Amino acid sequence: MDDDRPDATGATGSTCAHPAQVALARVDAGVAELAAANLWSMSERELLTVRVDAEATRGRLESAVLGLTREIDGRGAAVRAGASSTAGWLRGVCRQRPAMAHNEVRLAAELDRDLPALAAAVAAGQVSYESARVIAATMRELPAAVDAATRARGEAFLVEQARHYDAAAVQTLGRHLLERLDPTGAAELEAEEARGRRRRRSPSATTCTAGGGSPAGSPPSTAPPSTPPCRCWPHPAPAPTADPTPAPRRSDAPTP
Repeated sequence: MDDDRPDATGATGSTCAHPAQVALARVDAGVAELAAANLWSMSERELLTVRVDAEATRGRLESAVLGLTREIDGRGAAVRAGASSTAGWLRGVCRQRPAMAHNEVRLAAELDRDLPALAAAVAAGQVSYESARVIAATMRELPAAVDAATRARGEAFLVEQARHYDAAAVQTLGRHLLERLDPTGAAELEAEEARGRRRRRSPSATTCTAGGGSPAGSPPSTAPPSTPPCRCWPHPAPAPTADPTPAPRRSDAPTP
């Protein structure tokens, strides 16, 4: 079977290629060049810089992939090709796990339809796919009574945090955003947080308070120093300082 994919110049074995095909061929060629590069000849500073740049490029590529998925789903192209759904097509042709395929289709639709700030950040390579999925899930759980302006503020806040912190921290912040906007779910949230604290404690974690003094997850202390702390909720009062005088040991106790 002949390969009709375009090369980096756009030429194919049969017909003129669409600009999207030409662009993808160039990306593929660039990845091949990157893989063949002599990384050993780079300084450590250059190596670290390229790795950070590669992360941003990966984010932009993921945004483009989501755009393709959205177009396929919007047209119903996968169904007309014989698949039961776009997610089913992703499972069968792209060999994705069912949950991953379902999440991709849903995230692609939400970025296109409901989350413009998040879509722009993902397209710019500023927010990872995993963080985007977390933010979309948080926005999906907001109560219907929350107005559009408040939703936009919540989205913008989470997007800004995702520019600096990992998906786990963003997920914690998202849970507490939900607590603020959906007070009826606060009890369930506090129970979940208590279970999480029992399972895993992090002595270096930083917290800020949400609402009536319940702990609100804030980004971990490994974040860049230039990043401001969470300002959507008041910070907790300093914990009382423990008495520095040690308790007397048995051997130090006064003799009768």
